[in-house]
Amino acid sequence: MKKISDYIKYFGVDREIRWKIIDVCILFERIELYISSGLTINKALHLCKDGVPVKNRKSIETLINHIESGSLLSTGLQKMTRLSDTLLSIISHGEKTGSLSGSISTVRDILEKQQELKKKCLSALVYPGVIGIFSVIFVIALMRGVMPQIVPMLKGLHTELPLITKIMIFCSDIVLHYGLYIFIIFLFIIFIYIWLYKTITKFHNFIQYCISRIPIVGVIIRNYNVVIFLRSFGSLIDSGQSASKSFSDAVLSIGFVPIRVLLEPQIATISEGSSVNIALSILPTPQYIVALTSAGESSGTLGASLIRASSILDRDVEYSLKRMTSLIEPIMMIAMGMVVGAIALSILLPIYDLSKTLQH
Repeated sequence: MKKISDYIKYFGVDREIRWKIIDVCILFERIELYISSGLTINKALHLCKDGVPVKNRKSIETLINHIESGSLLSTGLQKMTRLSDTLLSIISHGEKTGSLSGSISTVRDILEKQQELKKKCLSALVYPGVIGIFSVIFVIALMRGVMPQIVPMLKGLHTELPLITKIMIFCSDIVLHYGLYIFIIFLFIIFIYIWLYKTITKFHNFIQYCISRIPIVGVIIRNYNVVIFLRSFGSLIDSGQSASKSFSDAVLSIGFVPIRVLLEPQIATISEGSSVNIALSILPTPQYIVALTSAGESSGTLGASLIRASSILDRDVEYSLKRMTSLIEPIMMIAMGMVVGAIALSILLPIYDLSKTLQH
């Protein structure tokens, strides 16, 4: 079980001064430029310290002390950052082979593309999310503000109320008298869910398996994680690592359990000399992934082929997000219209029944 401190530490300091991904990318870009111009890593870090926000300088100073003590940059970053083992392996390999500048450039590029992919996913959900929140607020306002004013009139008609009217009156009473308690319970359930998800491994894995089986959404999330895996795998190979070591590092850094469980048994087969495209064929992804991998193995450009496959799959994820958004919007509009229509019917039907009775 993780400690609370594991959730509030980032870059060696408290969460209040947590580094943003964009800040990490800028730091790596500056280090790359300084090293490319012939400066040592110590001098590069000293120059970088002057350009970062004051709140982040403590972590840079810690890294400088680590480097000056004779340790490697990759081990210092491992202690201070949340960089995945895959990205740290790229930096470590660059240090060992004398190509640190290129390795840092590769890591920065991976971080930027992962951040871009994450932003695409979040931006696609903003509009449906806004509509959903507005719909909930609107319905609650009707239940708390409109229905209580009309219910006494409906009860005063002294006629048998339709079933839909009784349901709406019941819901209005629940929201009016217990709405605050329901809201508090809802927040408590969310808090407990987040706590369980972050601390209980079995619960975390179970939720991920459930999400992976949701139509459309599950496919998008699976492909999102495959994109990150392929890009990391290809970048490791391009940095000079062997295919078996690159595959192992990339698989072990996958955070989405349904994908990692599929690929972990293939680590041993790849180490024994099996083809990478055979290992990737078990993934629930488009067939062009396997085709591009096979072509890359045959031509000796496996790393570039994997990165190319990740870019194509990235575009597929973006298209799937747009399609999902286009489906969510009308569904939410229809649901909101049905709720408002039900409220209107619950008010009009008793009046209509009364008018029929008076006519007779």
